[in-house]
Amino acid sequence: MKYRRLTNEELQQVEKEFITFLAANSVTADDWKKLNKQEPSKAEMLVEIFSDIVIEKALNKCDCLEKVSPFEFRAYKFFENFVKLIVVKIEPNEKINLTQGELGKNIQLALTQTPDNVEFFHAKKEYKKLREQEMFEVLQSGAYMTNDSLFSQLNRLIA
Repeated sequence: MKYRRLTNEELQQVEKEFITFLAANSVTADDWKKLNKQEPSKAEMLVEIFSDIVIEKALNKCDCLEKVSPFEFRAYKFFENFVKLIVVKIEPNEKINLTQGELGKNIQLALTQTPDNVEFFHAKKEYKKLREQEMFEVLQSGAYMTNDSLFSQLNRLIA
Protein backbone atom coordinates (compact mmCIF):
# COMPACT_ATOMS: atom_id res chain seq x y z
CA MET A 1 0.00 0.00 0.00
CA LYS A 2 1.26 3.41 -0.92
CA TYR A 3 -0.77 5.42 1.60
CA ARG A 4 -3.44 3.87 3.84
CA ARG A 5 -6.75 2.07 3.67
CA LEU A 6 -9.77 4.36 3.78
CA THR A 7 -11.89 3.93 6.89
CA ASN A 8 -15.38 2.46 6.50
CA GLU A 9 -16.82 5.95 7.04
CA GLU A 10 -14.59 7.38 4.29
CA LEU A 11 -15.53 4.51 1.98
CA GLN A 12 -19.21 5.26 2.52
CA GLN A 13 -18.57 8.85 1.42
CA VAL A 14 -17.08 7.65 -1.88
CA GLU A 15 -19.38 4.66 -2.40
CA LYS A 16 -20.45 5.72 -5.91
CA GLU A 17 -16.82 6.11 -6.98
CA PHE A 18 -16.03 2.69 -5.50
CA ILE A 19 -18.85 1.09 -7.50
CA THR A 20 -17.49 2.76 -10.64
CA PHE A 21 -14.00 1.49 -9.74
CA LEU A 22 -15.33 -2.06 -9.36
CA ALA A 23 -17.22 -1.82 -12.65
CA ALA A 24 -14.09 -0.56 -14.41
CA ASN A 25 -12.34 -3.66 -13.09
CA SER A 26 -15.18 -5.92 -14.35
CA VAL A 27 -16.45 -6.67 -10.84
CA THR A 28 -20.25 -6.82 -10.69
CA ALA A 29 -22.30 -6.46 -7.50
CA ASP A 30 -22.72 -10.25 -7.36
CA ASP A 31 -18.99 -10.76 -7.96
CA TRP A 32 -18.23 -8.36 -5.11
CA LYS A 33 -20.51 -10.21 -2.67
CA LYS A 34 -18.97 -13.51 -3.69
CA LEU A 35 -15.44 -12.13 -3.42
CA ASN A 36 -16.11 -10.80 0.09
CA LYS A 37 -17.32 -14.21 1.26
CA GLN A 38 -14.98 -16.55 -0.60
CA GLU A 39 -11.80 -14.50 -0.98
CA PRO A 40 -11.83 -11.67 1.56
CA SER A 41 -8.11 -10.99 1.08
CA LYS A 42 -8.70 -10.23 -2.63
CA ALA A 43 -11.65 -7.99 -1.74
CA GLU A 44 -9.47 -6.18 0.79
CA MET A 45 -6.76 -5.78 -1.84
CA LEU A 46 -9.27 -4.03 -4.14
CA VAL A 47 -10.28 -1.71 -1.29
CA GLU A 48 -6.60 -0.90 -0.65
CA ILE A 49 -5.96 -0.16 -4.34
CA PHE A 50 -9.04 2.06 -4.45
CA SER A 51 -7.95 3.81 -1.23
CA ASP A 52 -4.58 4.65 -2.74
CA ILE A 53 -6.26 6.03 -5.85
CA VAL A 54 -8.61 8.25 -3.82
CA ILE A 55 -5.83 9.57 -1.57
CA GLU A 56 -3.47 10.16 -4.51
CA LYS A 57 -6.18 12.08 -6.35
CA ALA A 58 -6.84 14.29 -3.30
CA LEU A 59 -3.12 14.96 -2.82
CA ASN A 60 -2.70 15.89 -6.49
CA LYS A 61 -5.48 18.48 -6.21
CA CYS A 62 -4.12 20.02 -3.01
CA ASP A 63 -1.07 22.21 -2.55
CA CYS A 64 -1.51 23.56 1.00
CA LEU A 65 -1.63 21.91 4.39
CA GLU A 66 -1.98 23.47 7.82
CA LYS A 67 -1.31 22.17 11.30
CA VAL A 68 -2.37 24.05 14.39
CA SER A 69 -1.80 23.59 18.12
CA PRO A 70 -2.65 26.04 20.92
CA PHE A 71 0.54 28.08 20.49
CA GLU A 72 1.94 27.09 17.10
CA PHE A 73 0.69 27.24 13.53
CA ARG A 74 2.37 25.60 10.54
CA ALA A 75 1.44 26.37 6.94
CA TYR A 76 2.90 24.19 4.18
CA LYS A 77 2.80 25.07 0.48
CA PHE A 78 3.78 22.20 -1.81
CA PHE A 79 5.29 23.10 -5.15
CA GLU A 80 6.48 20.75 -7.90
CA ASN A 81 9.98 20.13 -6.49
CA PHE A 82 9.95 21.63 -3.00
CA VAL A 83 7.81 22.60 -0.03
CA LYS A 84 7.76 25.94 1.78
CA LEU A 85 6.93 26.06 5.47
CA ILE A 86 5.89 29.03 7.56
CA VAL A 87 5.68 28.61 11.33
CA VAL A 88 4.06 31.09 13.70
CA LYS A 89 5.02 30.40 17.29
CA ILE A 90 3.33 32.22 20.16
CA GLU A 91 4.64 32.25 23.69
CA PRO A 92 2.07 30.34 25.79
CA ASN A 93 -0.41 32.67 27.48
CA GLU A 94 -4.00 32.69 28.67
CA LYS A 95 -5.23 35.26 26.13
CA ILE A 96 -4.60 33.37 22.90
CA ASN A 97 -5.19 29.76 21.93
CA LEU A 98 -4.83 29.21 18.19
CA THR A 99 -7.10 26.15 18.27
CA GLN A 100 -10.10 28.14 19.52
CA GLY A 101 -11.98 30.55 17.29
CA GLU A 102 -10.89 31.75 13.87
CA LEU A 103 -7.23 31.00 13.22
CA GLY A 104 -6.43 34.07 11.12
CA LYS A 105 -7.99 36.40 13.68
CA ASN A 106 -6.10 34.69 16.52
CA ILE A 107 -2.78 35.18 14.74
CA GLN A 108 -3.67 38.81 14.05
CA LEU A 109 -4.66 39.25 17.70
CA ALA A 110 -1.32 37.82 18.84
CA LEU A 111 0.56 40.15 16.50
CA THR A 112 -1.28 43.24 17.76
CA GLN A 113 -1.59 42.43 21.48
CA THR A 114 1.68 40.61 22.17
CA PRO A 115 3.99 41.17 19.18
CA ASP A 116 7.13 40.49 21.25
CA ASN A 117 5.80 37.02 22.04
CA VAL A 118 5.32 36.00 18.40
CA GLU A 119 8.06 34.36 16.34
CA PHE A 120 8.06 33.56 12.64
CA PHE A 121 10.13 30.86 11.02
CA HIS A 122 10.20 29.88 7.39
CA ALA A 123 12.02 27.23 5.42
CA LYS A 124 12.19 25.67 2.00
CA LYS A 125 12.98 21.99 1.49
CA GLU A 126 13.43 19.96 -1.66
CA TYR A 127 11.62 16.65 -1.66
CA LYS A 128 13.47 13.49 -0.71
CA LYS A 129 10.45 11.42 -1.74
CA LEU A 130 7.61 11.99 -4.16
CA ARG A 131 5.63 15.19 -3.51
CA GLU A 132 2.49 13.26 -2.61
CA GLN A 133 4.35 11.00 -0.17
CA GLU A 134 5.83 14.03 1.59
CA MET A 135 2.35 15.57 1.81
CA PHE A 136 0.89 12.35 3.16
CA GLU A 137 3.49 12.20 5.94
CA VAL A 138 2.59 15.74 7.00
CA LEU A 139 -1.11 14.81 6.94
CA GLN A 140 -0.41 11.78 9.11
CA SER A 141 1.21 14.09 11.69
CA GLY A 142 -2.09 15.91 12.19
CA ALA A 143 -2.19 18.47 9.39
CA TYR A 144 -5.24 19.07 7.22
CA MET A 145 -5.80 20.12 3.61
CA THR A 146 -6.73 23.72 2.96
CA ASN A 147 -6.47 26.56 0.46
CA ASP A 148 -3.43 28.84 0.37
CA SER A 149 -5.04 32.06 1.64
CA LEU A 150 -3.47 32.07 5.12
CA PHE A 151 -0.13 30.85 3.76
CA SER A 152 -0.14 33.68 1.20
CA GLN A 153 -0.99 36.30 3.84
CA LEU A 154 1.80 35.10 6.11
CA ASN A 155 4.23 34.85 3.21
CA ARG A 156 3.59 38.51 2.33
CA LEU A 157 4.04 39.46 5.98
CA ILE A 158 7.49 37.86 6.28
CA ALA A 159 8.73 38.78 2.80
